[in-house]
Amino acid sequence: MTDKRYYTMKQVAELLSLSYNWTVALAARGELPGAFRLTPRGRWLVDATVLDRYVSSYKTKQLQEHINSAYQSAPES
Repeated sequence: MTDKRYYTMKQVAELLSLSYNWTVALAARGELPGAFRLTPRGRWLVDATVLDRYVSSYKTKQLQEHINSAYQSAPES
């Protein structure tokens, strides 16, 4: 039996060098692979295997371009 690993939103924010709030916003919009809520209004978790694969599939420049484009397409509040 294999153990599933999960990241918290705080860990994901640190890994991607993003703010906690921005990381939660990406998850809420469905733009963070492997992210899910434990309950409809509960805390977010991210499947570590999915996120690790996603991060490693991009070179540093490509990942930064994706993040920048997400920032630019975010609605102003």
